[in-house]
Amino acid sequence: VKKRLTLYYTLERIAGRRFLWVYNWISALAFAVITGAMFSVSASAVGALLEVPMPGLEEILPSTWEWVVVCAVVGAVTSLVAAFGYGIVSIFAMAVTPYIYVVVVLAGVNVVRMLHIDSLASFWEVARTQVWTGVNMKGFAKFELAHCICFSWFADLFLHIGQGDLSVLRFARDSNAAWTSSLGMVLGHYVTWLIAGMMYAVQLQRDPANTAIAAGPMAELVVGIPGLLLILLAGWSTANPLLYAAGLAVQSLFPKSPTWAVTLGVGVVATVAGLFPGLVSRLLSVISFFGLILMPVGVSIFCDTFVLPRMRMDEEFSAHRDGRHNWAMSATWGVTNLIFISLVVANVLEVFFAPLPAGALAAPLYIGLSVLMQRWAKKEDQKNQTEDLEGGGQRGMEKESHSQEGDEGEAAGVRSLVVALNEDAEGEGEEEKAEAEKFTGGTGLIERQPTGLRACLDTSLVGPIEESEFCPAGLRSGKRRPTWLKFAQQDSPMRLPEVLGGDSEYEEMYQVESGKDETGCIGKESGNSESVSETETEREKDLEG
Repeated sequence: VKKRLTLYYTLERIAGRRFLWVYNWISALAFAVITGAMFSVSASAVGALLEVPMPGLEEILPSTWEWVVVCAVVGAVTSLVAAFGYGIVSIFAMAVTPYIYVVVVLAGVNVVRMLHIDSLASFWEVARTQVWTGVNMKGFAKFELAHCICFSWFADLFLHIGQGDLSVLRFARDSNAAWTSSLGMVLGHYVTWLIAGMMYAVQLQRDPANTAIAAGPMAELVVGIPGLLLILLAGWSTANPLLYAAGLAVQSLFPKSPTWAVTLGVGVVATVAGLFPGLVSRLLSVISFFGLILMPVGVSIFCDTFVLPRMRMDEEFSAHRDGRHNWAMSATWGVTNLIFISLVVANVLEVFFAPLPAGALAAPLYIGLSVLMQRWAKKEDQKNQTEDLEGGGQRGMEKESHSQEGDEGEAAGVRSLVVALNEDAEGEGEEEKAEAEKFTGGTGLIERQPTGLRACLDTSLVGPIEESEFCPAGLRSGKRRPTWLKFAQQDSPMRLPEVLGGDSEYEEMYQVESGKDETGCIGKESGNSESVSETETEREKDLEG
């Protein structure tokens, strides 16, 4: 929420594009497969309404063409909704969530009545003998208390600890929005799972031969038509954000492709995956397995953001090293998965338990490797600087030339956005007013955030800009940055006076009404015709201030 970046852009800044390329393919596949499973869940509701035969618990391949058609239609509709972007996904989720919770409570009340539970003592008796009997079906893991605890924490591992939620939470008003995940976990991964187990027990009571795990028919048996709608919306509400996240992963691989086209393409892959009932019957294992694969990256992102700065180390290594590859991230991901995926595949450790020790290994491993990597990088930088000074010439001159060219490009980018914040009635004609109106929307404030601008005006990075000819009122420390500073992208710290200083044409455009913005200003007071010095010495004094 603080940085408001997607998972993929955050990862690019920390680990570099080469690592991101590999990660995006794996995460896109994981999100697509899990989305396909959600398509199957929603399709079971539609299939029950249309009396389509449901696949059995042990079936791997689709058994009827009707099931294939229903899954394809549900996948197509969900993909179209997600293709419209996050706004539609958010509105859809807010609209259906209250209904889902109400019907879940209704299902809980009905299932208790259908199992003839009338007291706490009878609940434990029915739970022990009819619902959670302790006898597992062949080919499936036996769930005990430890399994339930670990799975309830790690079911959405790829979203929470894996940091997949970054892509959605960047739209949150503040960091408190993340607490909504906790409420959702209690209701969705605790209460709902209890009710689901009891619903399956009711189904077996009615027909012991019916071992299908289709959520739609079970919900219809307990709640009726509202239950079918519940399953349909629950599957959609989970599939939409997953499909949106998968689309972002693929789009970062193909940045020139439109978002809607990428999302629809991922939706096709997810729909194909959803056709196979074996995916749904082993959904818990599939979710946990993919979460285990992606989890070390999320742990490393957490450590990079919150731990390394407190150790006086650089965060976002790649962004501060011209895109250099972060081998600490690669090593952490590779070593952690090599150990724990091998243990899971060899049946030494169950996939439901693996994330706990894997996370405990990934965190100190990334921190330790980052310390070594950054020490080595600083030694390399010092060595290069020494060579430049001793060489005396060509290498240093080339670097200086490239630096000057970059500064000129950044200056041009900022200058292209400079507009008058207050209109000077005497010196400004209709054409200039119209131009300012176009850029500011009539507010006098720059709201745009163009892609690719590398001039950093974020006060959290460069500190407050003190009172000077460029800023008579100063920029007070501790205040939020003005809206008109938001066109910076926090890449290359540079003060605005350094970019604009010495150019009278753009200095004349920079006028701010004193006291209008509580955060201060950058520019000259309205009506102040005092010129700005163009000498390098005075510009350096401004920067030191």
